[in-house]
Amino acid sequence: MSATPSAYHAIARFMTCVLQSGIELPYQAIKSNIGDSINLLLHLERRESHRRVAELVEVQSYDVEADRYELTTLYPHLASDGE
Repeated sequence: MSATPSAYHAIARFMTCVLQSGIELPYQAIKSNIGDSINLLLHLERRESHRRVAELVEVQSYDVEADRYELTTLYPHLASDGE
């Protein structure tokens, strides 16, 4: 994970929200359910009072053994200096 906010950070924050909600499910079950129920993550970034699509990723699955989501980037937004 990079220090820049991303779609991967969004799924990690979502996991944190579920854990803090008090739902009594095992960690692996929550992550697996998220991986099974979310198909796409759209990450928007805010710059100079505008929002734009920074990244679109497809959530393939959650790999229990590796404890990570299998994500496929469908649209990266590469910011240039002129934007």
